[in-house]
Amino acid sequence: MPALDAAAAAAQSVAVRWIVFGLATLIVPAAARGEEGRPRVDPKELEIQILRLKDSSPSFRTRAARKIGEWGPAAKSAVPSLAPLLEDAEADVRRAAAFALARMGKDAAEAADRLVEAMKDEDAGVRANAALGLGAAGGGKAGRAALAG
Repeated sequence: MPALDAAAAAAQSVAVRWIVFGLATLIVPAAARGEEGRPRVDPKELEIQILRLKDSSPSFRTRAARKIGEWGPAAKSAVPSLAPLLEDAEADVRRAAAFALARMGKDAAEAADRLVEAMKDEDAGVRANAALGLGAAGGGKAGRAALAG
């Protein structure tokens, strides 16, 4: 997603930020936006991946977040475990968590405040994925306030 990283890094004006914010409806798959075709998730596998989100290894946390993101809204029970990873010490983990939340669509709305904070991250990929997450989750007042600032 280098193009999105570059777009987010260049987001200096409100207009550009709204464009990045709006890309979520184009990039986030239909399943993540709540339409038909949701993937099926084995509850035991989801539980294992949620546990891996707390692993001491950054690569395990990153891979778990990516796997959960592949499942999209079908893995919505992982949202409370993904949200704290937006503050992880490792940029790869933060980036994967933000993208997984973006894939959750509206089901990530409870993480909106943390996604707003993630839009201030030093890593352009985290910022871009957080913007996608806010757009997919519906943004709300917190998202509009972040984009206006």
